Amino acid sequence: MPPGEIRFDTRAVDTINEEAEGIYHRVLVPAEALRAGRNVVAVEAHQVNRTSTDLVFDLRMTALGLAAEKIPGADELDRLETALDISTDVRAILWTARARLLQDVGLAERAEEARQRLLSFDQEDPAAWWLAARAAVQTDDLEAAYLHYRRALTAAVALAQQSGPARRLFLPPGLAHFGRIADDSPLTIARAGVLRADSADAERGWELLLLNRWLAERAPEDPDVRKQRAAFLAPAGEFAQAEELVDGLLSAYQDGAALDPLGIRKHKELLALRETILRGMGRRQDADGVRREIFAIPPRRPDSGPKQLDLTQYYNASLYDGRDWDNNADLHLSLLPETFELHEGIAFDIRGIIQLSGTNMPAALPYPQRVAGIPVDAETESIHFLLAACRAFDRVPGVELGRVVFRYADGSTETLRLIDQQNIADYWAYSYQTIDPALIAWKGANTQPGRNEPFQLFHIAWRNSHPERRIATLDLESAMASSAPFVVAITRD
Repeated sequence: MPPGEIRFDTRAVDTINEEAEGIYHRVLVPAEALRAGRNVVAVEAHQVNRTSTDLVFDLRMTALGLAAEKIPGADELDRLETALDISTDVRAILWTARARLLQDVGLAERAEEARQRLLSFDQEDPAAWWLAARAAVQTDDLEAAYLHYRRALTAAVALAQQSGPARRLFLPPGLAHFGRIADDSPLTIARAGVLRADSADAERGWELLLLNRWLAERAPEDPDVRKQRAAFLAPAGEFAQAEELVDGLLSAYQDGAALDPLGIRKHKELLALRETILRGMGRRQDADGVRREIFAIPPRRPDSGPKQLDLTQYYNASLYDGRDWDNNADLHLSLLPETFELHEGIAFDIRGIIQLSGTNMPAALPYPQRVAGIPVDAETESIHFLLAACRAFDRVPGVELGRVVFRYADGSTETLRLIDQQNIADYWAYSYQTIDPALIAWKGANTQPGRNEPFQLFHIAWRNSHPERRIATLDLESAMASSAPFVVAITRD
C-alpha cells in the first residue's frame, strides 16, 4: 500500500503474484487492543487496478496468551535439561516447540536464540532450517526462505533414511511426510508433497510453493514429477501454475496416436487433474467438457477380433472414474486393462463397464434393469464373461443377482443365472466370500486410499448345449437384488 492515509478506494501499489500469493502474513494484536466480550475485526481488500481479474482473502485468529513470554531463558533451560539428563533427541523436540511458539507471538530474537540451541545439537537438523524458512517468510524474504526450506527438506529426507533418531517422528507438520519416505528421488518427494497438500494449515501455502520451485530445479522435464507438482499446487490454490503443468503434459496426447492401456490410464488421470483445476478456477463449463473426455470409452484395440464382442454402444460406466459407477471417484478399475492376463487362454476386449441396477445402487445412478440385444451372430460352443457384482453388502449366498438370456436365431432361448457366491461375487475381495477361487480371473489393487481389500473379477464360461444353432443376441438382466451385477467384457469361442 502507498504511504499516507489509506481510504476505502486507495489502490494497492503492487500486484501479488505466484509465490507470494500463498504466503500468510502474521499480525500480532496486543491484548490491550481487545476488550471483554465481543470484538469485531474489519477488513479491507485493495486491488491494484479496476481490471484486476481475481481477489483472494483468508484470515485466521489464534489466541496465544502469555505462555511464550513465560518461557524461561535459553541458559536456564539448558541447565535444567542437563540436570535432568534429557536425551539430545528429546531436547531437540522441545527446542523446536519453543522456537515455533516464540515465532508465533513475534518474539523473533528469542525464537532465533531457540533455533540456534537446536542447531547446537545438529547443524543439519531439519526443524531448525524449517524454522529459518518460516522466519524468512514472515519477513517476506522469499529467496532466503527458499534456501532454508531446501536445506530443511534435504535434511528431513536424510533423516528418514536413519532408523535411530526419535525426532524424525516429531518433525513440524510441513516436514513430517518427507521424514518418512523411502528414498530421495524427486518423484518420491513430489508424492510426499501431494500428501502434504491434504493437510490444510497456514504453513501449507508457502511450503508447497517452495517445494514446487525445488522440484522444478531438480527434475524440470520429468512428466511424473510434473504431474505430482500440479497435484499439490491445485489444493494450495495455485491453479494457474497447476494448469500450465497439466496442459503441457496433455499436449503429448494430442497427436492422435493410439495408446496402450498404460497410456490411456495416464491420459485419463491427467484429464481428471485438469478437471479438478478448472473447477477450482470456477470454469465449470470447461470442467464439464473435460469430464466427458474422462468418461469417454477408449477406442477398440486393433488386435481385438470378432470373437471379442464389441460392447462400445452398451457401456454405461467408465473403468477410469467411479463417480458414475460406484458413486465414488476413488473406486475404479483403471488398472484392469494393463494388468489383466489371459485366463484359461481367453482374451477379452476390456474398455468399459455395463452396469445393471440393484436395490443398493444409489438413486442418483439410474442404471438399467436390462440391457438387451447385444449382437453375437455366431454358432459357438462357449461364451465367456468377465464380470462381478457391485455393492454386495448383505452377505446372503445363493441369491440370484441377475441372468444372461441367450436368444437363438430360431426364436428359442437359454438362460445363465448369476448366483451370489456360486459364479459371481462383489468386486471387493472380502474375506467372508466363499466363491470358488478358480473363477477369479483378475485381482488388482484397491484404488480407495486406506483400504487393503483387493479388487477382483470373475470368469464365467457358459457352455452352449446347442452349438449347431446360431445365437443372434444376448440380454443382460438384473434380478433387482441388493447387489447389482456388471459385465466388463464378453468373448465367444
